[in-house]
Amino acid sequence: MNGVIMRKWKNFTAERVAGFKCKAGKQQSIYWDGKTPGLGLRITTAGSKSYIFETRLYGRTFRVTIGDLRTWTIGKAQAEARRLKTLSDQGIDPRLQQAQRHAENEAQRNEVIRRNLIVADAWNAYIRARYPKWSTRHLADHQNIAHLGGEKLAAGERLVQLVLDDVQLHCVAILLLA
Repeated sequence: MNGVIMRKWKNFTAERVAGFKCKAGKQQSIYWDGKTPGLGLRITTAGSKSYIFETRLYGRTFRVTIGDLRTWTIGKAQAEARRLKTLSDQGIDPRLQQAQRHAENEAQRNEVIRRNLIVADAWNAYIRARYPKWSTRHLADHQNIAHLGGEKLAAGERLVQLVLDDVQLHCVAILLLA
């Protein structure tokens, strides 16, 4: 066909995939599946085998690692490659979709951590972060604010304690929002 080399790739089978080796003198070799467009098997000189997907989107080639041969069956890798191909055919970059999912998961994880943060932990972190700049008396005042309480206070001390509790909550709120 006018000097164009046409390649016919064979379908992946368990025997064929097990027999693939990295070509001599190369860092990695890629073998392509004849059944599923864009699905390849990357093999490194160390013998690592991973399914990959490669296609073009907006005039640029991109490659995504699907996963290790030991954890992905051929059928599941083919299904994932078809899914990625469908997305790219619609103009959706699967890498951006994955990055968005990662950012959403990270935000959810941070929210769980934030909600589970004990006030005393935040208060102690606040003190640890700032005490090197404080005098001994200033540090003692902050530690007194955070005492567990439970002892009876005189009438005038009760008002002072309420004000100090408000200050403590304000400081914790600042830490959580930072």
